[in-house]
Amino acid sequence: MTFCEELIANDMEFWLDFADLPFLSDMIQNRLDHRKFSHYLIQDTQYLAAFAKIYAWSFIKTDDLQLMQELYGEMGIIVAGETQSHRNYLSESGFDEKDIMNRKASDTNSAYMDCMIRAARDGSLAEGIFAVGPCNFSYYYLGLEIKRRMEAAGTYETNYFRDWLDYYISEEYKEGCDRYQAICDRVSNHLSVQEQERIRQLFRKCSKYERDFWIMAYEEPGC
Repeated sequence: MTFCEELIANDMEFWLDFADLPFLSDMIQNRLDHRKFSHYLIQDTQYLAAFAKIYAWSFIKTDDLQLMQELYGEMGIIVAGETQSHRNYLSESGFDEKDIMNRKASDTNSAYMDCMIRAARDGSLAEGIFAVGPCNFSYYYLGLEIKRRMEAAGTYETNYFRDWLDYYISEEYKEGCDRYQAICDRVSNHLSVQEQERIRQLFRKCSKYERDFWIMAYEEPGC
């Protein structure tokens, strides 16, 4: 088991439990308030803009040409792919890009983005790269759990949120997770015991921010 696989295994149950949170529970039942969903998408689009910048900081910190190429490619996929899915839903609800990026980031979102940015800017190359791990991985595995629960409830086929969900359980997204895991494996090959422990703590901290983000999306006033 690689170091990255160890981190995934340690946090897997924690991620899957997110499906019990009110935001995702309502989504599974196809009863989530669309205003809450729009609020989540706006906050998450802002988060993804910061997420892409984490790769940029990591790009600057490496002299490995192959890694530079891989990080550059992943930045483009985030900006052109994942955020486009969000913008499609938001456009249907009457929001344009100016509305999205000018909206105030929530305290939870700001704290999460600041945590990742500090890791990428002030920490090691490995810390910056692993900081985005809980987001990358949890969405795929949690997405599979959400689909399983939707199918059990009979809500998957007609679910308003299905297009959003299907992106995160797609083969395309899975391939992105596999590429990212390969990057994690490369940069963690020669980490010291102390460096591994710092990353374990950072990884779990960001997993907790993932949980807090879902809570924020439900409890804050909608759009």
